[in-house]
Amino acid sequence: MIDMYESPQELHSLLAFMRDAILQSHQDAEAAGHFTLNSGNNQAFPLAAELPPPTPNSPPCKRHDLWGFCAAQEYTLISPAFHDEFLFQYQIPIFEKFGLVHYGCCEDLGEKIGMLRQLKNLRSIAVTPVANVRHCA
Repeated sequence: MIDMYESPQELHSLLAFMRDAILQSHQDAEAAGHFTLNSGNNQAFPLAAELPPPTPNSPPCKRHDLWGFCAAQEYTLISPAFHDEFLFQYQIPIFEKFGLVHYGCCEDLGEKIGMLRQLKNLRSIAVTPVANVRHCA
C-alpha cells in the first residue's frame, strides 16, 4: 500500500507484468482446451440466460462462455480512485474476456460501484453485511 505513494511507477510496472502474465496464461489455457463449462467457478450463482449452463463432461469452451470472478479484499481501505488506478484498470483487460463477471467477496464495495460500472460485462457484486444494502442495490 505504501508503494502507491512512494513508488507508483514501479508498482504500475509490477501490476502490468502480472496482468500480462495472467492474460497469457488464460489465452494458453483456452487454446489448449482447458476451459470447460465447469471452469466458471465463483461465489455467485453461476447461471444466466446469456451463458451456457455448467454441464458435466462438457467440451472445451471459450472464456466468453464463462463467468469470471474477482475480488479485492486487500483494497477495502483503499480509496475508489486508488482502487481504480492500482487494481481495477489491470483487472478490466482480464475479465472483459469472460461472458459475465461477479466482483467482490468480503469487501464493502458500496463506494466503488461507479468504478465497477466500467466493466461492461459486470453482472453482480458481493454485498457484505457491513455494506449499505440500499446503496448497493
